Amino acid sequence: MPQNTVSVIIPVYNVEAFLEECIESVLKQTHPDIELLLINDGSTDRSGEICDRFANEDNRIRVIHQPNSGPSAARNNGLQAATGEYIQFIDADDTIHPEMIERFMASIGSHSLLISGYCSVLKQNGEIYHSIQNQLPLIGEFSKQEFLVNFTDLYPHFFIHYVWNKFYRTSFIKEAGLQFNPRVDWGEDLLFNLEVIERCSSIRLVEGGLYNYTHSNTESITSQFREDFFDNMQMMQNMTRDFLKRNGCYHGYIKDNFERYYTSRVMLVFWNLFHPKSTLMEIEKKQQITRIVQDDQVKESLAYFYDAEEDKRLVGNMIHQQMIDQLYDFFAVKSQVRMQQESKEEKWI
Repeated sequence: MPQNTVSVIIPVYNVEAFLEECIESVLKQTHPDIELLLINDGSTDRSGEICDRFANEDNRIRVIHQPNSGPSAARNNGLQAATGEYIQFIDADDTIHPEMIERFMASIGSHSLLISGYCSVLKQNGEIYHSIQNQLPLIGEFSKQEFLVNFTDLYPHFFIHYVWNKFYRTSFIKEAGLQFNPRVDWGEDLLFNLEVIERCSSIRLVEGGLYNYTHSNTESITSQFREDFFDNMQMMQNMTRDFLKRNGCYHGYIKDNFERYYTSRVMLVFWNLFHPKSTLMEIEKKQQITRIVQDDQVKESLAYFYDAEEDKRLVGNMIHQQMIDQLYDFFAVKSQVRMQQESKEEKWI
């Protein structure tokens, strides 16, 4: 395995409008020793052609074409093909700062995992009109147990969830046999990261938001209405809750922080039912609402709805009293107001 070489893995699926800018941001890295693995996941637009064109122009690029199998399978193919000492994942509709890899290389030391902040970028008509730097609340070197003490200071702000704000030692990933779950197409990166963290002896947290996470691709998974949103959310949060319990830190401040976050995700489940692209009829939405309010885990976490802002307290009270029609009316009215006020480029959830 070549020393100091970084394998950059980018799953590609129908992102022709964003792909060139993404690839160019990788090729402009100040750290020269990279291999760029473009995994074309059965794209039906020009994405595959764009990948091949760049590969013909730069010998650091390898393209793998596969039948459409989802982001987990694409990343797994990238992991299998990676020959670099380190691995970085990038989403094909995002970009990275020219010095990102160089700074990560200078910081990772003997650690198997590095985590950084990121920049949330909002685009309209292809131009950035708003950006937010999401900085880590703490930096430095941490043992696994020290890191877990701070887990829920990071988790609600999505510093744990994604793979693209991280840097992985390839030998660590491959020797542990870690892969993405191909049966999961949303939240697969969180499950992967929980497995990584569980096996780490130490983790490095670095300052700076050098990854540009773009909020304008309306074709991305997180921009779409999802009928399975509740089931998917429950799976991810149950896996995280079990992770915390397994590692002896589901108590006190950590538990409270996690459960507050969990109830905020339940709020998003309601918002998803009223997504502008929702295909559900009124009766179907009410059936979903009934299922949510009768869920045992939702009821168990009810106390954390009351330790929040007014809307969340109100929703918690309606859940407690099983007020299906009132919950429907509340989110129906709120969603109409939101659609009138928000930019079409803004993600709904």
